[in-house]
Parts: sequence; C-alpha cells; structure tokens
Amino acid sequence: MTRYQYQYVEKKLIESSLIPFGVFQRVGDQTVAIAITKGLCELFGFTDMQEAYEILDKDIHYGCHPDDLERMTDMYRRLMIEDEVKTMYRKMVAGKYMVFRFHAVLIHKEEGVDLINAWFANEGPYIENDNTDTYTGVISKAVLERTQLYYFNHDFLTGLPNMSYFFELAAHGRDEIINSGEVPCMLFFDLCGMKGFNQKYSFAEGDKLLTECARMLSKCFGRHNCGRFAGDHFCAFTSVTGMEKKLEEILDEVKDLNEGRSLPVRIGVYIPIDKIVAPSIACDRAKRACDAVRNNYYSCISYFDKEMLKASEEKEYIVTNLDKALEEGWIKVFYHPIIRAANGKVSDEEALARWEDPKHGMIMPSVFVPILEDARLIYKLDLYVAQKVIEKVKIQIERGIFIGQQSINISRTDFYICDIVDELTKLVDEAKIPRQILTIEITESSIGVDVEYMKGQIERFHELGYKVWMDDYGNGYSSPELLQEIHFDTIKLDMQFMRRFNEGDSSKIIMTELIKMACALGIETVAEGVETLEQVEFLKEVGCTKLQGYHYTEPLSIEKLFERFNQGMEIGFENPKESDYYTTVGKISLYDLHMSAEGDEELFTNYFDTLPMAIMEVSDKNFWIVRSNKPYKEYFKKTFPGFDIDGIADIEVMKKKRGAAFCNALVQCAKDGRRIIIDERSVDGAIMHVLIRRAAINPVTGVRALVVAILGIIEETGGEALTYSYVAQALSSDYINLFYVDLDTEKYIEYGSGDDYDELAIERHGSSFFENAKQMAEIEIYEEDRDYFIETFTKENVEKALDNEGVFTMSYRINKGEEPIYVHMKIVRIKMKGNCIIVGLSNISTQMKEREKVERIEEENRSYSRLVALSENYITIFAVDIETDHYIRVNGKKAKNTTSEKVPEGEDFFNYFISSRRGYVALGDMEYVDSMFKKEKIIRKIEKDGAFTLKYRFVYEGEIKYAGLKAVFVEEKGKRQLIVGISDDTDATIQRQQTEQMILRARNEANVDALTGVKNKNAYLNTEKQINEMIKESRAPEFAMIVLDINGLKKINDNFGHQEGDKYLKRGCDIICKVFRTCPVYRVGGDEFIVIAQGRSYHNIEKIMQVWERTNGENSQKDDVVIAAGMARYNGEKDVARVFEKADALMYENKKKLKEKEKCS
Repeated sequence: MTRYQYQYVEKKLIESSLIPFGVFQRVGDQTVAIAITKGLCELFGFTDMQEAYEILDKDIHYGCHPDDLERMTDMYRRLMIEDEVKTMYRKMVAGKYMVFRFHAVLIHKEEGVDLINAWFANEGPYIENDNTDTYTGVISKAVLERTQLYYFNHDFLTGLPNMSYFFELAAHGRDEIINSGEVPCMLFFDLCGMKGFNQKYSFAEGDKLLTECARMLSKCFGRHNCGRFAGDHFCAFTSVTGMEKKLEEILDEVKDLNEGRSLPVRIGVYIPIDKIVAPSIACDRAKRACDAVRNNYYSCISYFDKEMLKASEEKEYIVTNLDKALEEGWIKVFYHPIIRAANGKVSDEEALARWEDPKHGMIMPSVFVPILEDARLIYKLDLYVAQKVIEKVKIQIERGIFIGQQSINISRTDFYICDIVDELTKLVDEAKIPRQILTIEITESSIGVDVEYMKGQIERFHELGYKVWMDDYGNGYSSPELLQEIHFDTIKLDMQFMRRFNEGDSSKIIMTELIKMACALGIETVAEGVETLEQVEFLKEVGCTKLQGYHYTEPLSIEKLFERFNQGMEIGFENPKESDYYTTVGKISLYDLHMSAEGDEELFTNYFDTLPMAIMEVSDKNFWIVRSNKPYKEYFKKTFPGFDIDGIADIEVMKKKRGAAFCNALVQCAKDGRRIIIDERSVDGAIMHVLIRRAAINPVTGVRALVVAILGIIEETGGEALTYSYVAQALSSDYINLFYVDLDTEKYIEYGSGDDYDELAIERHGSSFFENAKQMAEIEIYEEDRDYFIETFTKENVEKALDNEGVFTMSYRINKGEEPIYVHMKIVRIKMKGNCIIVGLSNISTQMKEREKVERIEEENRSYSRLVALSENYITIFAVDIETDHYIRVNGKKAKNTTSEKVPEGEDFFNYFISSRRGYVALGDMEYVDSMFKKEKIIRKIEKDGAFTLKYRFVYEGEIKYAGLKAVFVEEKGKRQLIVGISDDTDATIQRQQTEQMILRARNEANVDALTGVKNKNAYLNTEKQINEMIKESRAPEFAMIVLDINGLKKINDNFGHQEGDKYLKRGCDIICKVFRTCPVYRVGGDEFIVIAQGRSYHNIEKIMQVWERTNGENSQKDDVVIAAGMARYNGEKDVARVFEKADALMYENKKKLKEKEKCS
C-alpha cells in the first residue's frame, strides 16, 4: 500500500497545532506516522519533530509498557474492524511511566486510503501497587485492570471475545432478542482447509485471513455478538429475522477476503427446536450441524435438525450413564491378540472397550469414545480398562499361563484431567504385578497438539518401566520429526494401509519405507487390519515385526479367551525370553538390497525387485527357511524343482550332496558369527555368489538365525565361468592334507579332501602347530627321516625360506601301511592381511619310483609358483629373462584379436611390449603406460614391494575395456625370471566402481544433514567413536570441541512458520561454516551444531573464537542470526563426552549472556 502524503500547507497546519494529536496509516503490517502535532511532540518528550517522525516510523509504540504492548497493537488492528477505539495505557516519558488516554477513529479518504486520527492525553504518573484513593492511584489501577481484562476475555489475534466471555455475552444478548419478540439462533463457522492454507502461504498469511474473517463477522453481527473459539472456529448469535440474508452475504464476501486469498466457510445453524437452551449447548448443536458437512470443501450452510438432536441426546445419555455403565459392567473389555511375525505366536494383547447397553444394545467405541473425550470423562474409561487388564493378568499368573504384553489405549485428554501416569502406576503397584507387562498406546494426533508436554509424560512412563507405543501412525498427522523428538518402543501403522493394500504398489511402498525407517531408529512396528495371507507374507518380507487383524482372530471377551485356553484352541503365547530374538529376526527387511541390472529389465522392473534373500534358522542337526522374499521363492522354484521351500534339511545328509559347501558355510557362520561370501555351483552349472551373515541367537533353543542373499548369478559359459576358488579346489585334490596356519599365533586349521561337490573339508582346529608337528614326528615319520624332519621343519627355517625364496619345500617318508610312502611338503604365504601360510602335503611315492616323472613335478612347482604369485586369471602371460630380455608369450582365450603379433617369443621385451600396445591401448592412457613400463622402474618396484602393477584401458571390438598388468619375480632352475601377466579387469573394475559409488552414496546419505548439507548426528557419532578408540589406545589427537546453539529459532518457527525457520537455520549454518571453514561441522539437533577443530584450527582456536564473538556482535546489530557458542579443549578427559559437557556448559553461559545483552539493547 502507498504511503499517504498531505499537501505541504495541510501538513504544516497540522504540525503547528498544540493539541496532542497524530495522523497514522497502516502500511502493510506496520503503522507509520503521516502527520504529528507540536503538542504531541511535547507530550511524548520529543524536542525535535523530525526525530519524532523517525522514531515513530520505526516503532509506533515507542516507550509503551511491555504489558500493554500487545493490547495497543491490537487497538490499531481493531480500528480496521470497529472504526473507533478508546483505552488507557502506560508509556515511558523522561524516564517514568505515565498513564495516557488514547482515542482513535478510522477516516476513509476519497482516494481509498484509510487514515487513523488519534488523540492522546497524559493522566499523570503510573504508580505500581498504588492502592490509595488518589487520582494517581485510581488511574494506575484502571490501566492495569484494562490490560488484565483484555487478556482474560479476548482472543489476541482477532480481538474477539474468547469462548467463556462469548457465552456471557450470548446469554445477555439472547435475553434481549427474546424480550424484543424475536427468536434467537446460534451460528458456528469453520474455515475449510486452514492447515493446508498455512502450509501453502505461511502462518502469517493464515493469521491475516483469520483477522479478516473476524472483521467480516463483526461487521455483520456486531463485535460483541461474535467470538473466536480456537483455530479457525468462530461463533455468533443473532435473531432469526434477517439471518439467512446475512449468511448469504457472508458466503459472497468470504470469497474476496484477504485480497481473494481465502478459504470456503462451513456454517452450522442452531434454531431452538422445542425449548431455549444455554448458549454453550446451543453452540455445541450449531457445531454439530457444521460437522455434519465436514467433508464438503466448499462454502455451505447446515441446519441443526431432529436427527442431530437425537445424536445430541445420545451424547447426553452416554455422559450421564458412564458411571452406571462402569459400576454395573455394561462396558466389557475385549482382547485383540497381536502376533509376532517371526514365530506366529501371540506377543501382545490390545485391550478394547465395548459398551453393551441394556437399553440401546451394543454401542461401538467409535460412538462413545469421542463423546467421552469431548466431555473430558475418558480418563474414567481408560482407568477402568486398565483395572480389568490387571485383573486378567492376575488370573493368568494364578493359572500359570504365559503373559504377553498387555496394551491399553490412553486418550490425550487423560493427561490434562488427571495425572494419568501416577494413577496407572498406583493400580499396577497395588496389584503387585510388573510394570513392564503394561504397554501404553497413544495416538499420534494426540501427541501433535502439545509435543513438549507429551514428550515429558512419555519419558515419565519410560522411567517407570512401561513401554510406550504410537498408535495410528500414518493417519494424516505423520511426521518423522516426531519420532526423532520422542522415543517410542513401537509404532502401529494405521489400518488405512491394509484397506488400500490391493489398490497398487503405492501403499506397499509407503509401508515398506516407514518400516525401514522405524527399524533404523530401533523401533518395532505393528500392522493393524491384517485380513489375508497375502498381506501376512508381504509384511513378513518387509520386516514388520508384529501383525494384528481378523486373519488371526477377532477381539475376544475374557470369557471366550479363557474358554480357548481351556480347550487348547489359543494361538499360543511366545516365551518372553525369546522376544528379543524374534524381534531381531522380524525386523530384517528382505527388500533392503536394491540393484539395477542393465539388460535384465525382466528381473528388475519395479520397487520390489531386489536381490533374492531369505532368513534361515540353523540348529545342531537341521536348517530350514523361516521366510524369504518373492525373488528368492521364484529362484528356488526354478532351480530346485520338486523341493519344498518350507521343508527341513538334515545337515549331515546335505554335507554329502550337491550344496555341501553352502551347508558347511551355513554351519560355520552359525557357529562363529563371521560374515561369509561363497561361490556355489547350482544344478544347471551356474555360479551363485552367496552372502551369509548371522542375525541373532535364540537364548532358549540355541538356534541361530542367518540372513542369506544371492548377490549374483553367472550362467554356465564354459571355461570363462571358472572362478579362482574352483581352480584352487580342483588343484587341492592332489594333497593329502592342507593346513592353514597363522605364524604369529601358531593356531591352525587342518583340511581334508572334500567330495565331488565340496570345498575343502575342515577336519580340526588347533594351536602350537610346530610343537604338534614335532610330537607327530615321533609316531608318523619314517624312522630314517625322523631326525631330518625335526631338525629341518622349524618355525625359524620356514620363515627364513619364505622370506628369501618365497616358498619352503621338503620331502620325506611317513609310515603308512606295510611300507612307508614318500610325501612332499610345500609352504607358501597367503597374500592377505596377517602373517598366514598354507602347508600342503602331497603323496609323491610314484614320482620317486619313476624318475621320468620328476620333471613333471618340477614343472608343477613352477606353475604353482606362478599361480601363487599372480593369483588371477590372465589373458596373456610373459616369461622374461631379466638379464637378456628374451621373452616367451602364452596367450589365453581372451587374448584373441587383441594384437596382430603372432610370434610366441622374441628379444628386447620392454621395447616390444610398448610398440605392440600402441595398436589398442586407449589414447588417453598410452603416454602413461609408456612412462611407467620401464625396466628399471619395474625391477625397483618389485624389489621394494614384491610386485609391480599397472592399470590401463584398451579398445576391444569397439568397446573400452580395463586391463590389469602384474609383474613378479620367480626362481626357475636357480635363475630369476620376470613373470608378466595381463588380465581383462573390465567386469571387476566396473563392479568395484559401482560398489564404491553405492557405498559413497549410502555413506553420504547416512552422514549428511538433508537441510543444511553439513554432516549429521550419525557422522558425529562415528567421529566420536573413532576419537574415543584413539583415547583408549593412548594415542589421542589434539582437538577442541565447539558446541553451538542458534538463538531464536523457536520464535521464528512460531511466528513465521517452519519454512522460514529452515531458512533461518541454514543461514546460521552458513555463518558457522564461514567462521570454522577448515573444520568439520555437524548438525546434531534441531538448532544445535558441533565443530571439531584440529591442526592449525586447533592451534588458532582462541583467535577463531574472537572472530566468532565479533561476528555475533555484528549480526546482533544487523538483526541477523546470533549463535551461542562454547569451546573446550581436550585435556586428558576419559572420553569425548566429557569434552562435550565442558563445551556445552560454556555454550549455555554464553547463551545467557547473549540474552541479557539482547534485553539491555
């Protein structure tokens, strides 16, 4: 709106007046001074008129007493509604509060501008607590009473009477209407979609609309005939005469409210049917009429009728007869079992109330519960149900029946009517039953009304030993932020998800993500309304831990429940000692590993296409599938036709059949809990990459639960499908025994040869390998070779040979049957983490007898040496004489067409290699290959690290491939040879890149705060854990911790909405990152951040904190974001938490100082 300007002469005339008077204008949300008089300047203590204009433009209420500020602000708002206002207020003049009279009228100018003409009069000083009858005492009390009365009787936003004051006015107004011969009526107004309006346009726009609506109603019915109850609900009383015309005008005018940015309005009308009732009842009936059209999202009018009167009388009947219904047992408690998904047994029972009325028959909870909540009597019902549950538990204890968790529903109003936490605890403790048997269910809509208060009550329940569930999650109010704010043991998914189960995948996807989120937060989930086997199977697969619905049973009365117990018809309760086990197993989602498969569109076409996964249980003798996802079922059916997926497999039988390696892996993982990845060949020859990990151990039965996932399947393509593990398995058949030995600890595993399908069979574990070998020699080594064996086979000799030659070998005879046999021992290091070796023992009796086969043994030794050195499947291998550079080349199948060179051997290997690569090495890599593949570099690298490696790209049949080159030295016939192998690493490189990208993406998503882009609490906890480990190992780094808290975020959220709050939060984060630009920043709470300073930042932390203080000071002057901070250095504390506590305490001291400074300014 444009600021109004007087003509020069007009303005000067006004300014020269000695009357304390001013002309003001509302421009947007601000009231500005258009013209003020000399008399007003003198009254307010201004010596300079220009200064007065500047001060009043910035703050029209300059000097106003804080307790009167809101009332005076509202006076200017009310002028837009009432055209004239009068009041008294307190204002600071010359260091003292004076009492002023204020009289203002709204002037409508021809230009369409509204101006405020205001007169002021100084009534004298305000004396606090002046109870005398002097004029000063009287006016001091009068202004205080006006302020108190205003806040007591009026709605701050609209200035309309509040509910209680409105009922007083309505009673008086009703009598006046009746005395005038008219019929009174009550109207109830409800704006449609206020919540969505606030989210779309902001809370400020919503408040503006509510104010406009209040002005419209005041204009139509009179300000004292209207009231605002709560939110977007208004009420008014008027005469029936002319009422319909007024309502039609309102329906027309509401469209143009707030410059057309408005909402439809539903209007409920109550006209007395048979007798005049109290305003509160009349208002309740008007609201009932309005609620009858609550599903209409357009402006409409609804009249209270006899059907509604009947419902009103029903409400009155329920409220009046509640105590009698409780005393005489009309209200029955039914129990609806909740089933543990992992074992199919009852884990919990939910107590539900049913009203069996002798007059009206069965009254359902959907009828009487809302009525009792509105009447604030629901606490009686909830305590009654709790008492009945306790009585049932005591009976079960007496009969020796397993007791599942008993859940009871608690209404939101219970917390405001009585101390429901204390009342329930008294009932439980008096009955002398464990508190943990009782579970408290609270609906999410109840919590959303007052989160902080409800959080405190829930924490009280937890501290007393109760579990607390959130009921009806997903019923229109769902916010993950609530789960972050308040800890719940379980969330119950609203029944709507099951109702829409067959309408497509949307409902299933939402459920899957909600369950996944809950599991990540350590929260169990319950699905309500489960009615079909298909729903049960789906919920099990996605990790829902508990199920409830008519698929299992309807809610049962206590009589029916105990009848089923007596007849053995009950589902059966789970053993409480096994609850944690089945909770862990049940939480595992079988849709948690997603992947995309290029060229495999048929396999992965929607959200639920994932890796085949299953949960298996393994006992001492058997294993079986507990549950599996759809891809696993389909794979099992295709791969194992005729087998029952629900069958039980005998471990000893399976060890002798195909799949024995998989069986052994299951048993091993179940035993030691280590994650295992194996390659298993299926019946059709395909190779499966299978991941197995242990999930939990049943503390009662000892059964282990394992997660099995098929990571990939390679179809049979001849020799190309061979893996190194299968080659090694085949080669191991030449050995009598193989030992895997840790040289540092001398612990070992002895392997025997497997069967046709098996990997190596583990025969035994042991320790003190070399000492055991010495003792074995006394019995098993042939007598003539015994001293040679004991003297040669020592740990020192083995390590020396391995260090110098890379291999340890010896031949000797062992006692076997009637005559000794020759054996050959070979020991090599395993190139992996740790100091481990493989010891192989082979029978060489035949070779020793047939001299001609000695050459074959030597050749095998050379091949074995190369295989161990290279440990990969190479497409081309070169054997190079390092002194002459003469080479021999052997090409694999994959080498075909990669080079035009056909000569298998030649001279000058290094020049030959570079020239031969130019034909197909990628242009971008050729210069790199040329610079790296130098004889001197290769020799130096091998002598230093044991091997030379080079990665580059090459072009094959028009496609870019990845090559891996590896070179090592081997000893052959007493001469050092260079072995160079080139492999096609394309698949492994792409898979590694994809895996790294997936890990990086997952790590970023898990460690980055979505709003600010800095690290989140999860990242901080990981950092804290790492530093704590370093502290524990006495290698703690130098670091300082800065704890920061953004001031005023709650105020921004409350006044301007969470969208503006998010902007404010991000601005604060930018300031933190700018000051601590070289340090990691973590957002660990709503408005709380942590910075960890190390290195240069740590040594300069004092200077940085000085910069921080200056930044805060500048921001305070600019009304920018101000952030409290506390810094503490690590000084030998036990853990990071102690450093945080010091920094946090200093932050709160700083926060207090900032607030005091803000008040002073």
